Amino acid sequence: MPPRDFVAEFAKFYSQSHKAVQALDAGSPVSKEDIQAAIRMILHSIAQLARRFDAAQQCIYASNVMLYWSSVEQWQKHANAETMPNIRFVELEAALDRIPLLILEDSLTASTDCQPGDLDPAMRGVANLALPVPAEGRNGRSEDGRRWRVLPGAPLTFFTQKSNSYGNAGELGKWCRERGDFSESVASQIDQYFGQDSVRNVIGSFASMPIKSSLGGNSIGVLNLHSNGLEMLISAGAPSQFFPLAEPFTSLLADALQKLLKFDEKD
Repeated sequence: MPPRDFVAEFAKFYSQSHKAVQALDAGSPVSKEDIQAAIRMILHSIAQLARRFDAAQQCIYASNVMLYWSSVEQWQKHANAETMPNIRFVELEAALDRIPLLILEDSLTASTDCQPGDLDPAMRGVANLALPVPAEGRNGRSEDGRRWRVLPGAPLTFFTQKSNSYGNAGELGKWCRERGDFSESVASQIDQYFGQDSVRNVIGSFASMPIKSSLGGNSIGVLNLHSNGLEMLISAGAPSQFFPLAEPFTSLLADALQKLLKFDEKD
């Protein structure tokens, strides 16, 4: 069962998140910054609820959004950028300009260590982080069907449309060697990245959820949650209770993100 008073906390955070999204449709003109602030309010609420669910008040929990783009060119048009995103953990032979990506939205981060609506200060140094995902229709398994060709975390969540969690981010390289069909180069890159003090002290463990609209349709991205402690959302109650309970928040996220994307299209 969820911790004591969790349902009351859920109601409080959902109410304030719902009001933040409703305000975007109140009839008054809204800016891009208004939409981003509403999204960060939702992200802050989910991070607070995850920490409450884990009874880990001593830890900092944070959240962010990665949006799906079918190519670098598509993202560049959205971001009005000429530079490449910071693509990580790809095989050496990959054609970087043609692979689909999940890209971190730098303005859409939040933390229990900051005020609702504020950016997560620990993520300021992570600019345009991008992770590869399989092209539509591609098989995510090795030829023998036993190993994944999809990176753990956000990419695997997007591909399977199922939430997942990892109790120790420092073991992701091991995951890729034992459960994945990746080169040693990719596994070593992951070891090196999560072994850095600047990363290890912020992302000890993490979880990912698909962002689905309540109206149906394709997922537009992934919600990432992470903690500076270990064993985030790995209890037996997380798959059966926390992730289903958090789905109304991902629906709110999807609605607000659609508004943001339409706002960018007008620009």
